[in-house]
Amino acid sequence: MEKVEVKPTWQLAWGLVWRMILISLGIYAIIFGIIYAVFGPAIFALFFGMPAY
Repeated sequence: MEKVEVKPTWQLAWGLVWRMILISLGIYAIIFGIIYAVFGPAIFALFFGMPAY
């Protein structure tokens, strides 16, 4: 198997940066979605569901 030489260019660097940004945004969106699914109804009930005595 011969070695393939990859030349570091700005196009490759920006491609890797965008890939890291999009993957991290996806991870944050999944984590936030889970937190919202677990705590969202409780927060909604706390602010909008309880009657004022």
